[in-house]
Amino acid sequence: MFSYTLSRNMFMEIMRFLRFDIKRAERRRLVEDNFRLASNLWDCFIENSLKSYVPNVYVTVDEQLLPCKARCTYIQYKANKPDKFGIKFRMMVDADSK
Repeated sequence: MFSYTLSRNMFMEIMRFLRFDIKRAERRRLVEDNFRLASNLWDCFIENSLKSYVPNVYVTVDEQLLPCKARCTYIQYKANKPDKFGIKFRMMVDADSK
């Protein structure tokens, strides 16, 4: 489905020019926060989610390991998972809306 809307070459061309941070300040900021390149976008997502969703009284907290092969400092290793390396997310799940 995605290949019909955007070709690989066009995607690579867009990725060449797309930046989430100022390049000359990147090294200093990455020392402070590893997720800094996308944290502004992530913070806006969290803020909008809090405004638009009110959970029910029946919620549970769970964690999920999303597979990732990138080289970053927050990769987790779980020996008993099918994908052993990934980024661990903690989630609050609503029983009604799932």
